Amino acid sequence: MAGWVYGWALYVSISAIATGGAPFLAQLLGFTPTPTITTAVAICMIIVSTLFNVSGTRLLARVAMFGFICELIGAIVVGCYLLIFARHHPITALFDTFGLGTGRGYLPAFLASSLSALFCYYGFEACGDVAEETPNASRMIPRAMRMTIYVGGAAAMWVCLGLILSVPDMHAVIAGKDTDPVATVLRAAMGEWGFRAVIAIVMVSFLSCLISIQAAASRLMFAYARDRMIAGSARLSRLSRIRTCRWPLSWQRESSRE
Repeated sequence: MAGWVYGWALYVSISAIATGGAPFLAQLLGFTPTPTITTAVAICMIIVSTLFNVSGTRLLARVAMFGFICELIGAIVVGCYLLIFARHHPITALFDTFGLGTGRGYLPAFLASSLSALFCYYGFEACGDVAEETPNASRMIPRAMRMTIYVGGAAAMWVCLGLILSVPDMHAVIAGKDTDPVATVLRAAMGEWGFRAVIAIVMVSFLSCLISIQAAASRLMFAYARDRMIAGSARLSRLSRIRTCRWPLSWQRESSRE
C-alpha cells in the first residue's frame, strides 16, 4: 500500500513539476504563460526528461549532478546578492505578520507557509529508488539522503531568506496585487538580463528535478512489474538494450500528457 501511494505521488509530481516550471521557461522564451502555452511547454519538458532517462544511467547521473551543482551555486550566489545589495527589510520581518491575521486567527497563514517550506526538503527519499543500481548502497544511499536534506535544504532556505527580505512592497504581495513577487524581486535587484540568467538556472534545476523524479517512478514501476504485481508486468519488466526502464518511462509520459 505504501508503494502504491508513493507511486501515485511520483506520477502526480512529474506533471506538477513540469507545470510549475513551464511558466518560467515560457517567460524565458518570450511567451506569455497562458494555460495553453503552459501545458504545451510542460509536455515538452516531460518529453525531454524522458529522452534523458532512456539514454542510459551514466548520462542520467551526469545530468542530475550538473543540475544539482547549478541549483546549489545559484541559490548561494543569488541569496548572497539579494541580502547584500537588494535587502529592503530587517531580519525581524520574518516575525512580522504585516497586519495579516488581524481580527482572525493566524493559524491558516502559518500552516500555508509551513507547507511551502516543506518543498525545500522534498525529494530526498528518491535516492532510495535507485539503490539497486548503486554500489555499496547500504552506506551510500543514507549518506545521499542526509546530504540532500542538509545541503539542499540549507541552500533553499538561504535563497528564500534573500527573496523574503528583498521584497520591495510586502503589503502588495499580501494583498495579492503583486501576483509574482519572485519575478518582481529579481527584476528590481538584477534588471531584465539578471532576471533571465536566474530563470535559466532555475530551469536547469526544474529539469534536473523532473528527470530525477521520473527515474524514481520508473524504478518503482519496474520493481512492481518484476514481481508481477501490476497489470502489464510482462512488458513493464523489460529492460532496454542499455539497461533502462524504457516501458515504464513511456507509460509515464503518456499518462502525464493525458
